[in-house]
Amino acid sequence: MLSQKFESFTTEGQTEHGATWSIDNPNGEQPLQLHIRALVTGEPFDSPRRISLTEFEEGEFQKEAAPEVQCELSVGRTVMDGREVRGTFRARNYGSVARGAWARAMKSFESPLDLSSHPVIGLWIHGDGKGELLNVQLSNPQQETFESYEEQYVRIDFRGWRYYELPLIERSTGEFLDYQWPYGAGRWYILTGRSRPRNRMHRFIFYFNEIPPGQ
Repeated sequence: MLSQKFESFTTEGQTEHGATWSIDNPNGEQPLQLHIRALVTGEPFDSPRRISLTEFEEGEFQKEAAPEVQCELSVGRTVMDGREVRGTFRARNYGSVARGAWARAMKSFESPLDLSSHPVIGLWIHGDGKGELLNVQLSNPQQETFESYEEQYVRIDFRGWRYYELPLIERSTGEFLDYQWPYGAGRWYILTGRSRPRNRMHRFIFYFNEIPPGQ
């Protein structure tokens, strides 16, 4: 029996030769015991079997923001740093603190989507490197059985384009209470305490949070 558990860790970007990592053992000599789980991955971004969650069309999203935050979502195809852009979501914090400085763009589907066979969201993000948090959220209808959220967080601490695969099975619930959301800490149960039927997704939401003051 191990007297102390190791912290979990992941390894990504393996090549055909595999990957190598090292861990310091804080305990005495003991047999090695490992629990290995492969992370979910998706097909290529342009796979013909993909489901498009948005085409960034005019009037497709509704916008909302905290009192001291202003946001805008512009649509239409353009080119930025060599890659086609479909939509640009901007927000500015006119307040004095980053905590609770949020903005969102929300799309409601006319008919709920069945994403039960699509466990990964793939998206390209062009970051500004200012440290804000992007929350990509899917939700079930509240009036049907129960409401539940799928949330995936991306820290925008980079500049330029990056491609992200966000596995729905790996929700960012462990970080939820680190931030202030308009749906409140008291509703943490909608992320952690409920099953998540992915065959009835009815909303797709982009959240910005922790927007730096004056940025």
